[in-house]
Amino acid sequence: MKIKFFSTLLCVVMSGLIYGQEIQISGTITDENGEPLPGASAVIEGTSIGVESDFDGNHVLSVDPAVLAVNGGTGKYLVANFVGFTENWIEIGNQTTINFVLVEGFEA
Repeated sequence: MKIKFFSTLLCVVMSGLIYGQEIQISGTITDENGEPLPGASAVIEGTSIGVESDFDGNHVLSVDPAVLAVNGGTGKYLVANFVGFTENWIEIGNQTTINFVLVEGFEA
């Protein structure tokens, strides 16, 4: 009886460890001159998962791998934008560091 209980408990704990891991995606958001863009947003396309860059243009995003596993892990993009700049999309794939360079302008 005790062995069955501890086996079940071990399975529950291990599944929590496996599925509870998050991936960190970090990087910078700058303009064409390399100047940081504080307050720019970086959002995973099709989700509400996103962050704003800090004073130095850095962004750090924690995401459940299951979110990125949709469609076999392909086609998920991190999208950066900032007022007065053109939106930039980069495919996440297996990357954990994504740096954006935003260009002044707007999309029609």
